[in-house]
Amino acid sequence: MDIIIGRSLDDLEKYGLKGSIFIGKEYIKMENALSLANTVYLDVNLPHLILIAGKRGQGKSYTLASIFESLSDLEKDLLNNFSGLIFDTMGIFWTMKFPNYRDAELLEKWGLKPKSIKNCRIIVPKGLLDEYRNINIPIDDVFQLNPADLSGIEWVLTFNLDPTSNIALYIQKIIKRMKENNNGYSIQDIISYTEKLDIDSNMKNAITTYFENADSWGLFSEKAESIRNLTKPGYINILDISLYTAITGGWSIKNLVIGLISKKIFYQRLIYRKVEELEEIYISKELGTREFPLIWIAIDEAHEALPNDSITPATEPLIQIIREGRQPGITLVLATQQPGKMHTDVITQSDIVISHRVTAERDLKSLNEIMKNFTAQDIDIYMNDNLPKKKGAALILDDKSERIYPVQMKPRVSWHGGSDPTLIRKRLWLEG
Repeated sequence: MDIIIGRSLDDLEKYGLKGSIFIGKEYIKMENALSLANTVYLDVNLPHLILIAGKRGQGKSYTLASIFESLSDLEKDLLNNFSGLIFDTMGIFWTMKFPNYRDAELLEKWGLKPKSIKNCRIIVPKGLLDEYRNINIPIDDVFQLNPADLSGIEWVLTFNLDPTSNIALYIQKIIKRMKENNNGYSIQDIISYTEKLDIDSNMKNAITTYFENADSWGLFSEKAESIRNLTKPGYINILDISLYTAITGGWSIKNLVIGLISKKIFYQRLIYRKVEELEEIYISKELGTREFPLIWIAIDEAHEALPNDSITPATEPLIQIIREGRQPGITLVLATQQPGKMHTDVITQSDIVISHRVTAERDLKSLNEIMKNFTAQDIDIYMNDNLPKKKGAALILDDKSERIYPVQMKPRVSWHGGSDPTLIRKRLWLEG
């Protein structure tokens, strides 16, 4: 019997398998032996909040990419109304453009073949384009952010400043004045305005230094393109922001990108959801392709964007999507190796949890908070009883059916860029 995670019985009767994607197979236990049985699908017809957890090396990033591979293979009528956006914080998802010949034998056992994902786009910050090209990353497009879209507090959080400090208060006042006096402006305009202020020279120099550093990130332009460039329908749009890791405060920059783009997507979907509802009311009008697609947003290492003990530039926009994103049609997929460090809203609001093995006490405690809604048994005990110690094995907690499924996630058809580097470098799959 097929299993569709996240789908109600009513929708199962109404749609069958349509609007679902293949993600794995269920483990069943007969006496002391575990074997793979039922095919497991994931509902993609409705919006979800999906948490993927697992300690390092257990397959969380692999699972995230595997899900988006299946999304890229949706039926054409569904694919045209969908857009996937992966914030690639670690630089590992660009390899979706290449087939997974390494696991050809394993794929054959699953009835799959190695293939590249043709409808995926790699998008990088415009100012870092040459650096990506120098390491031969295949680039499809570039993006920039408009500095006028940022609030004062967003700049303060990006610069890792105490919001109550004098310099933070000055920056917020400066941005407020810029917004009042200009329809649009560049970072150089902010610097020029600051230099004309009658304030302490040390304070002035400190503020201009922060904005000069921001200008060097290659991220900002007052002529930045529309958000539509990052949400092309029918595509997995991969926003590679991994090179900011090498810059001091790199995660603040990544979180700024995540936060600002997520905020824009939420606003656009909110508007177009009203348009769609009007189309549905006037039933004589044919329902065609959406003007702005339903969005699946994915974030790897999500505990860095949504920590439970601090605020980042991504916190407010992501919390808004977690709490209100269902109505406008936004699915959020958060992958983390430290669920115990995640914002409490992620733990309490996730309707689907895919948990690979975790061992840290804090992470187990966090997942047990979710687990207690399904069973009195602790998650580590349940895993040991129902899952093999194998990479890709996971428990799926489905709030819709209020059930737990032990699952082996499907192998990837495209190349996995997140595997650990090894000292021995051999293409073993080419050897006879």
